[in-house]
Amino acid sequence: MAKNGKIIIDNNEYSFIEGETILDIARKNNIDIPVLCYLKDVTETGACRICLVEADGVPVPLAACSTYANDGMVIRTNTETVVKHRLKALEFILMKHPLECGICENNGDCKLQNIAKKLGVSEVTEVVERREEVLDDWNMLWYNRTSCVSCQRCVAVCNDVTGCFAIEMDIDDGESIVKPVSDEGLSCDYCGICADVCPVGAIIDKPFKYSVKIWGLSNINTACSFCPVGCKLNYGVHGEKVHRVRKSRNNYTCSKGRYGFKFIESDKRLKYPMIKRDGVLY
Repeated sequence: MAKNGKIIIDNNEYSFIEGETILDIARKNNIDIPVLCYLKDVTETGACRICLVEADGVPVPLAACSTYANDGMVIRTNTETVVKHRLKALEFILMKHPLECGICENNGDCKLQNIAKKLGVSEVTEVVERREEVLDDWNMLWYNRTSCVSCQRCVAVCNDVTGCFAIEMDIDDGESIVKPVSDEGLSCDYCGICADVCPVGAIIDKPFKYSVKIWGLSNINTACSFCPVGCKLNYGVHGEKVHRVRKSRNNYTCSKGRYGFKFIESDKRLKYPMIKRDGVLY
């Protein structure tokens, strides 16, 4: 049976249930701790180090997303030390990430961009030499090695949510990258959830790339148009046309629902009920 405990965060006491992380407790109590790699309901990676906090008696900052609460813990979320370490972690990510927000397709829908703004970072002191965009062809998806921040969210959701185990982290020429597990390419159902959870748009749906800027989309939550199951999806609409389909908050996508949206524009789609008489539809 899970035990209850007490934890102090920023001089306030909160109850928790055994198995909850510091981040879980903070979020339940509207305490803001910035995160980049964290995803609810998947295995925590602690990869980005943006969610660092201080704990009494612990000599180094802890990752709030992967540190389980203990009874009597005293946590501080916004000290000078915490801010300094978060900024270092963020700068390390930004050093290797192309700082080209103005021309990036994910501008305006980028968690890294939002965190940098939130932490007051508008420039970095060091950057690696600009690299050419390297796109890996994953059939219905593009993977941009150059933009990837190795947060592992895509791998975690592929393993823990879909159960496909189709992608993994690997090292190529000294760089951490995501790659298909199979040597023959991406072997999965092409649900595209890996693209939905990517915080920087390093994984992109092929049909959407270069079709329209993200800030030009109106996002509409509605029922999938492809089959009668009625899954709720998010349609990115521009100029009265659907340009992108993503998962909604409580539903995921299948490959047909995600990439079959052009069916909406088909002249073969039924627009009114029909009755079959003598083998002919009227």
